[in-house]
Amino acid sequence: MENQKVTLTITADNGYPQAYTSDIRVFNGSKEQFRQIKQVEYSRVSELYLGTLNELKDSYLIVDTFARRVGEDDFSNKTARVSYEIKYGQQTVEMTTIESHFIDRTLAFLGFRFRFCPRHPFC
Repeated sequence: MENQKVTLTITADNGYPQAYTSDIRVFNGSKEQFRQIKQVEYSRVSELYLGTLNELKDSYLIVDTFARRVGEDDFSNKTARVSYEIKYGQQTVEMTTIESHFIDRTLAFLGFRFRFCPRHPFC
């Protein structure tokens, strides 16, 4: 199981036009040091390869997502919604949807944290 690919899929709510930027950081848990830093811009879905489970076993993931409104004419939707999915190979080990209100009608902030565990689901 430790050689399985670990992927992160971020899916934005398609109900309203929004632009998303996610800052993805992987920290080494024992040393509190960065292992990876990525920034991704997308409007619907973004899938990222994070490494193998063996490489990530003592690490944790922090994703900060910023949603920006595209066009300010219709403000009937006051929240942004993003789903985060972690897979070890083909197996989904985490699926979370986060929702946040827009600040001053233009920007919403969403956050997600995850600790990698090679013994899933026995962590």
